[in-house]
Amino acid sequence: MGGRAFLLKLTYIMNMRPGQVSHADAARDRNAGPILEYETFFDGMTQGMRAFENSASGEVGIAGNAYYSSSSRYSESTTWTMIGADAVTGAQNWQTYYPGDSTAYPGRRCGRESCSGHLYALTVAADPADGYVVSGHVANGMAGAETYVGRMAGIGLDGTLRWDTRFSANQAFPHGVMTECYGISKALDGGYITTCGVGMEPEEPWLSRYPNGDFTWKIKNVRVDQAGQLLYNQDYFNAACGRNCGSLAGEHVVTTADGRYAVYVDNGAWGDSGGSFALVLLRREF
Repeated sequence: MGGRAFLLKLTYIMNMRPGQVSHADAARDRNAGPILEYETFFDGMTQGMRAFENSASGEVGIAGNAYYSSSSRYSESTTWTMIGADAVTGAQNWQTYYPGDSTAYPGRRCGRESCSGHLYALTVAADPADGYVVSGHVANGMAGAETYVGRMAGIGLDGTLRWDTRFSANQAFPHGVMTECYGISKALDGGYITTCGVGMEPEEPWLSRYPNGDFTWKIKNVRVDQAGQLLYNQDYFNAACGRNCGSLAGEHVVTTADGRYAVYVDNGAWGDSGGSFALVLLRREF
């Protein structure tokens, strides 16, 4: 993975003429369209994932990853990073890196490669003055343990790491199993929920040791409070099919108006044949 992340600011211009009754009419008549205000490239971020404007700072927070070379098959060769850019001009104000360190694993030395990972999701904090909250996964680095564990972190307006929460599977998973988190949403109580997938890739050499399918992919949803304290770490699977069939992963999550959670699922188990997508609605306290 190479290249540079970039930020575009587009303003949509609408100029309706007499007799035009819709946006489509105006667009066909070339009287509407996006106007590019700026395009900014960032040398220190090779993969941009999400960007949101923060009302407390007037900046756009950009979450992504920075690539470095690696010879390890099971390292993603990336480290988490965030950039704060001026929302008006696109100019970069700051950048901070968040390599997987040994915070959650006291006594373990952790090099940059052995604790690499991938940042996927971003939201503005419940109180915008607190900055942002991000989620993804990070390499575990512990012998005989999971390859990747989930990670959520609070990032201040200046890029400071405010809190850092790691979480793994709910059973003793071996090396080769991954907890990978892809979506995040604010909860109504001021905390956060992230949705993930947990399982083992079919080509993993360790999979043959578990012929009962004990490590096929399942949905994982994790809730933390405003300070990043873990509240729930719950796995889900298709009860009608059984724990060890199908392949599921949570890809995106939205908090509903009444405080429940709608999870968009990469679905290999629900429905008539699987291999599609599903929308799962969770009660407020799952």
